[in-house]
Amino acid sequence: MADTQMSELVIEKFTDVRAFPQKGAIFTTTDVNLITAQPGTQKVMTGASISALAANPLRKYATFVNLSDNPIALGLGAAAVAGTGIVLTAKGSSYEITKGNLFLGEVYAIGTNADLLGVTEGT
Repeated sequence: MADTQMSELVIEKFTDVRAFPQKGAIFTTTDVNLITAQPGTQKVMTGASISALAANPLRKYATFVNLSDNPIALGLGAAAVAGTGIVLTAKGSSYEITKGNLFLGEVYAIGTNADLLGVTEGT
């Protein structure tokens, strides 16, 4: 692909094409809308629905990863119910909140006692 064609593709990703630097320029953090990831946490399941992530009006991204051998269910804005809603199957199953499915409210989780859920949020 020629340089001109690549530049045209990159420009489409910017909401303000005036922010696109000239060929050979270096991007700075003010050139794009970045997500600041917060340190990840591990939530310990208790067998009852718990708050996995507080509501946040600044949220741009969140990910939930089941770190256990048993399923963990998520509830968006309401208590999680085992086996229903968004169910993360055993180890490694994950769910992401992105701009395409952005949810700013509280996220709840339920799983077997002592199971772990990895949670990371970006603003």
